[in-house]
Amino acid sequence: MAKNAFHASVPQALFDLRASFDNRQLSKVFRLWEAGTKTAEEAKILLRPFLVEWTVVLSDSSGLSKLAAELPLHEVLALIQGPKEHVYSNGTFIWGIPIWIWAADNSAMFYHSGIPVASILGMLAAQREAMTNERVKIGVGVHSGTFYRLGDQIYGEEFSIIDEIAENRTAGDEIVVTAPARNILREIPGFEFSEREDIDEGISAYRLEKAPETTLANTPHGKYHFALPFPFRFHQFLKNPSKIRDPKIIQSVMGRFTEHRTVVLVDIPKPSSDVAEVSILEGISSDFGLRKTIRSTLRGFVGQEIKTWGGMGILVFSDAGIALGFAKALRENLSARDIPCRIGIDQSDVLLFRLGGRGFDVAGTAVNVASKLAQDCGDCGSIYVTESAVSGTDAPNGLPFSVEISRVRIRGMTF
Repeated sequence: MAKNAFHASVPQALFDLRASFDNRQLSKVFRLWEAGTKTAEEAKILLRPFLVEWTVVLSDSSGLSKLAAELPLHEVLALIQGPKEHVYSNGTFIWGIPIWIWAADNSAMFYHSGIPVASILGMLAAQREAMTNERVKIGVGVHSGTFYRLGDQIYGEEFSIIDEIAENRTAGDEIVVTAPARNILREIPGFEFSEREDIDEGISAYRLEKAPETTLANTPHGKYHFALPFPFRFHQFLKNPSKIRDPKIIQSVMGRFTEHRTVVLVDIPKPSSDVAEVSILEGISSDFGLRKTIRSTLRGFVGQEIKTWGGMGILVFSDAGIALGFAKALRENLSARDIPCRIGIDQSDVLLFRLGGRGFDVAGTAVNVASKLAQDCGDCGSIYVTESAVSGTDAPNGLPFSVEISRVRIRGMTF
């Protein structure tokens, strides 16, 4: 199906939401919190069993938007597999633990406090050298501290800091280390750092310039065993350079997974408190409230929930008019629960994957655009619908909007 000029100008999206979690563990914590007095002391007691002291290594790709604007989505997905395989193989070789489904271009590895930080940074330095020929470069953030781990989700103030640094403050081939991790190495010669004075996330950070040669691990580039955000057959297609350039195979494989859909992405504010543990538990409560409201609202519409967690929900619909009707009903139902929201809606061809017991995942332009509208645009309580999605509705009463987000101009109607 031909893309219109609007979609041709927007970078292809990848997978936008971390979704893998242990529902039973989180449900139990949620029930205990809701049944209690919700004091700061109670929050700390409730979360204490989940406190871990780890070194966390998060990565994010650099320059992906440019590649995504130049290449078909399947080629972009193929390019980001190489860096993730390096991260996984090298990390698990020194007993790191992968967390989450590694959707999009992000990865997360956690290392027990018994694994020396020197070994971790030595491995990362070796990895940087090994990835010289990768077309997609990654920036890495490293922090040693305390976190809360519930199921496959990681919480805590320190995690929020390193997540921000890895995602938004690193460049390709850069390894940024926070002061707590760097300070552990003060007695170990051979590590060279330069301060990143521009990082002001409440913690000092340093660029790893050099690691002593004796610490550089000879790590193998092993098999890809971490949770895939798409079916194994599609992964095998991405791994074969000849297949991803063969028009007949592309048509066959992509045709199997491509659907034209309207994507609805809802975003709710994260609760804040002076006590970090209270914010965490109130955030979990908000997520369960959002999920419950989405599912009860969806009973009156023909649509499909993809995933809901982390203050966000993604749904897909075959009809843009139904999608807008759902969004309006959801906004009303969330408002009745005193939950403000912003909703973004767009439509395009998307890749829709069934992931066995983990449900579905979705990728495509519409996911990215809906995300930008819901998270980066306008006021709470608003529904933003792109021009292409509005054209599929019978809704003349919206107000026109035009915004530029990440150097991309997006037009449509707000309701």
